Amino acid sequence: MKVRTTELIVVFMLAGILLVNVRMPQANAASQTSIDTAITKGLAYLNSTQASDGHWGSGFQVACTAQAVLAFENRGHYGWNATDPYSTTVQKGLNWLFSNGQNVTISNQTAGNPDTNGNGIGVAFSDGYPVYETPMVLLAIMGSQAPTNVTSAGPLGIRTYYNIAVDIVDWIAYSQNDQNNEYRGGWGYYGNDESWADNSNTAWPTLGLLAAKLWGINAPAFVKSELNYWAVTCQDLTGSSTSNSQYGSFGYYDHSIYGGVVDTASGIAQLNYLGATSTNASMIAAEGYINKMWLVNDGGWNVNIGNLYAMYGAMKAFREATPPIQFVANYNGTNGVEWYNGTGQYADSLIGNQSADGHWINWMSWAESSEYPPELTTAFAILILEFNVVVVNYSLTVTVLDASTNNPIAGAAVQVVGPGTYSGNTGNNGQIMFNSVQAGSYQVNASASGYLSSGIPVSVTSNTAVTIMLLSSEPSYVGGEVVPVNTVMVLFASVKELFSEYWVALLVVGAAAALIIFKRRRK
Repeated sequence: MKVRTTELIVVFMLAGILLVNVRMPQANAASQTSIDTAITKGLAYLNSTQASDGHWGSGFQVACTAQAVLAFENRGHYGWNATDPYSTTVQKGLNWLFSNGQNVTISNQTAGNPDTNGNGIGVAFSDGYPVYETPMVLLAIMGSQAPTNVTSAGPLGIRTYYNIAVDIVDWIAYSQNDQNNEYRGGWGYYGNDESWADNSNTAWPTLGLLAAKLWGINAPAFVKSELNYWAVTCQDLTGSSTSNSQYGSFGYYDHSIYGGVVDTASGIAQLNYLGATSTNASMIAAEGYINKMWLVNDGGWNVNIGNLYAMYGAMKAFREATPPIQFVANYNGTNGVEWYNGTGQYADSLIGNQSADGHWINWMSWAESSEYPPELTTAFAILILEFNVVVVNYSLTVTVLDASTNNPIAGAAVQVVGPGTYSGNTGNNGQIMFNSVQAGSYQVNASASGYLSSGIPVSVTSNTAVTIMLLSSEPSYVGGEVVPVNTVMVLFASVKELFSEYWVALLVVGAAAALIIFKRRRK
């Protein structure tokens, strides 16, 4: 008996060690208070550096202005809110952007018709590279939370923000390379550029298209089909993670052209748009590459922490994923680095490298230059800390009913998990309303005493109402014995969870237990 007890203790100690290794999150290094303070200082810096006509930056002014406006909006500062201290700043920025837009005639393309509303035009913005800058403006427009607001007279005419957003999406579709060449499915620097595409460019239209869905705006189906050609071409899945040092990475414009973290983050965004989830093999391979290269600094393109363009690109990709990525996966799919706020990661590093006046520059790559003026890098840093690509809020009403009687269930616990997490209990009418839910894909779960828990996936792209039906947990008869249904379901769920999260430990424990039994039988 003593020997058997000793052996069992060893087995469970081994399991405990493995469980710790499988689920070892890094400690949070930055408090929410310090993050909020850094954001506040950054916004004050941007407010103080806005030009009198509403723009920001000495170069790439469209990009600087769009990102700065979005940084204010994601923090809840809107141009239409006259009581907000930054309302004038934000509205001046938006008005300057609209004054620099242009209507572009678009037409049928080889892959299909990009003109979803049939008006024959797309809308673009640029003072250099429109494929970069136009999606940035789309984010700023959507961040206003005001689709029915109307522009003043200007080059775009008097139109609603929503109507302009639709025409931006049409222009993005029109600008995709759909020629049967090595750049098929990607985007170059300019509209309808059929002679070039790369993943730094392609990241921005992909981001814009992902965001547009939050306003219920969808690009023509051919855009996704063409992008799939590009993504497959660009990802290096040759061999394995042990035989190929670039395994999982996305190249600059081909999997053989070294791209690093920036282009692989672009690839993850593309996979998101194509519908890949966290269990997709291509997604896991891309995450595995980024996880491996997380702290690499080759003095050039492949710099992550300290290169705000790369950091912002990674944040966009991780937050737009379904579900959002908290831990960047290892090649085997287990949790790797906690990218946002683990020790020495994004939040901690940004707070430690903010200048006294509130601005940021790249501290490990390209420093302050005409391409990365401080207004742009500061906006990137703020947006990373705000932890959202673009904040678009809707209401979500959840009704919980008895599946047998259709009667409302009061006091049911409701949890909503996705881009944000929300929870509460239903009232006497069986309902609960969440008023400011970030748009995106969610899992909505409900539970109540005397009932089996249940949940449904929900896409929130408008004010949304859903109903969850709960089954009574009255006793059931199994093998002639009364067994509460909820007991069976809880045991099943527990085993399922153990196998999904602790499979490594379970395999080892099972093997060790089998060995003990085998030894006992031989004796």
